[in-house]
Amino acid sequence: MLCDLLQENANQIFSLSTKTLEEMKSDPLTGPLYIGTGQTDNLNEIVKMMKLFQERYPHVQFHLLSDDKETLLKQLEINLLDFGLFIHDYDRNLYERIPLKSINSLGILAFKEHPFASKKNHCRKRS
Repeated sequence: MLCDLLQENANQIFSLSTKTLEEMKSDPLTGPLYIGTGQTDNLNEIVKMMKLFQERYPHVQFHLLSDDKETLLKQLEINLLDFGLFIHDYDRNLYERIPLKSINSLGILAFKEHPFASKKNHCRKRS
């Protein structure tokens, strides 16, 4: 009796596991992915990754949200964002991170007629 019960339950568990694995293989990732970012040169790298990701998982919709660090961190805390891109420090006790290879560069944009437009670059490049 006990052996029959164990055999029946084992068969049900095996069938359910097989069905679940088949569903996972046939059902690609779907749904929205919310990414928060400030103005950063790293966005180019993220957009490239998004393109590759979407080629593999075309049913994922990306939503890029741009804001200041404090606002984005609050949105992360209440799960409005799935992840964020940050330049400055953050509480490493609260968040995991993946470093990106690119660095940010700053510049001044001015109309050609503006006095700044005729100035040469006097800034030293960071090493």
